[in-house]
Amino acid sequence: MTRHQSVDGVGSYETRSGVTRNLGELSDDDLRQHPAWAVVGGYEAEDLLLSPLVLDDQGLVPGSVGEVWCLCEAVFADGSQYLATAMCRGDSDCDPVLWSVSNQDTWVPLFLSPPPRFVLRKHGPKVFARRFGRRANSVFPLTMTVVPRFDVEPRVRSIRLDKRGSSA
Repeated sequence: MTRHQSVDGVGSYETRSGVTRNLGELSDDDLRQHPAWAVVGGYEAEDLLLSPLVLDDQGLVPGSVGEVWCLCEAVFADGSQYLATAMCRGDSDCDPVLWSVSNQDTWVPLFLSPPPRFVLRKHGPKVFARRFGRRANSVFPLTMTVVPRFDVEPRVRSIRLDKRGSSA
């Protein structure tokens, strides 16, 4: 185990020694084996360096960890289910952000308004739905539920996304 100091310097958290992946290399199997991955470096590079987060004694993402990439379950409007990942924060109550859904060993990113049009043309809702062989109304609203639970409330993190962004 490797101990890391929390961003605020008050607490600490642990990751598994000797196991790292760049965010772009993270696979379905990696997420199934370790459902939470803490950022341990790579901020200055184009791809973050992650290591499996050691959950606390209650099996929760500790409140001392900042940015953590988590295994999620994505459920499309038509009821189909997929593995997904999203960035969460262990030290706050923020909803999951920066979503990607797995489609046959390929991560399909999803961007919703307000990014610029050129980003939405490449990764927006219509393109996202087509990557799964569906129309947007079969995909949205999409519900993304984070698998690991959190020490900081809400313990269960989930977001419902329509074609324009998040909704209640």
